[in-house]
Amino acid sequence: MPRQPDDRNAAQRRRQQRYRRRLKSTGTPEASAVDIALSGAFTAFAEHLRRQEAEARSASESRRAALRRLISKGCLSEHEQDEVLAELMLEPDLRPEPVDPKATVSRILRAAVALLLDAGYDPEQSRALVIRRLGRGGSMNVLDGLVDKSGVTKQKASGSQHITW
Repeated sequence: MPRQPDDRNAAQRRRQQRYRRRLKSTGTPEASAVDIALSGAFTAFAEHLRRQEAEARSASESRRAALRRLISKGCLSEHEQDEVLAELMLEPDLRPEPVDPKATVSRILRAAVALLLDAGYDPEQSRALVIRRLGRGGSMNVLDGLVDKSGVTKQKASGSQHITW
């Protein structure tokens, strides 16, 4: 059940309502909408990578099954059979193709803007707020601290707990 409005905060509530009307009239997303769009874009990209991995695994399994069928039917020459057996003895390489980090971040940011546009926000305002929201106000101290705490430059995350995916 919603709380009853408190008259002590009426002035702040009116200011907040005016602020939100102004944002809505210019098509500017609020910070929470930008955060939701960024989270959605990141989730969509992670799902895209998961699907690529699943497709690669499926393609590898199909190829290996086809090679085993060729061997069982005796359709291959001795030399070809040796090559196929050698390939089947190796573990399939399912590692994804290396991706450019800058291109990956750019794709995620474009996807976040696309999600904001889909929600009806102004394109220029959406782009500007996504960049501003990620820039942490442009403070290099804040950004340096964020890089250090996140552990993105290290092989393993810093801190006592290591999260494995």
